[in-house]
Amino acid sequence: MDAVFAIKARSHAAINNYWIGLSAPAQTAELFPSALIGPDGITIAQVQPGDDLMIGEMDKADPAFRVALDLARPWRARARAGHIYASRRVEDPRSTDRTSR
Repeated sequence: MDAVFAIKARSHAAINNYWIGLSAPAQTAELFPSALIGPDGITIAQVQPGDDLMIGEMDKADPAFRVALDLARPWRARARAGHIYASRRVEDPRSTDRTSR
């Protein structure tokens, strides 16, 4: 782990539009604190020196979370169910039997 790990976590949250709970081991506390990162990459809450617990409050009505809650979340549910690209799905034996040449 290095100090850039927290920046990477914030980047992943913003790029993928999801929340991240960043849990840092005690021995890396000087590099970055444990934190709750919002889908915009902004740190919502983080552990302060000497604290054992962090509480972050997320307001679902906050306009900053509109894309994550109202657009990205339903899209991910449809994608996981296989509905997004169902019309473009190719039915070919080579796609299902990956052991043949």
